[in-house]
Amino acid sequence: MKWQEIENLKQFKLSALKDLLEQGAQEGIIKKEVHFGVLSAMLERISDMFTDYDFLIENGLKASQAMEEALNIIFKGIKLQFSAWIFFNLMIARL
Repeated sequence: MKWQEIENLKQFKLSALKDLLEQGAQEGIIKKEVHFGVLSAMLERISDMFTDYDFLIENGLKASQAMEEALNIIFKGIKLQFSAWIFFNLMIARL
């Protein structure tokens, strides 16, 4: 597959995802406060890592796994419960 075809496919998928996100906001599934321009830009930039062979090998991931992890971070966040956050900081302090 040529790089231009890959890029075109990526742009198509990102556009479709943006449309789905906006539809989700209209249906009340996703917060309307989300700035879809920012989210789309984030997705566009991180989507390059899904085809970065060195990144995937270095992290022991398949492209689908990297995509799933990235989307989990975006949709679920990285915030821990307060008690877990305190525990995490205590563990770091011991290092």
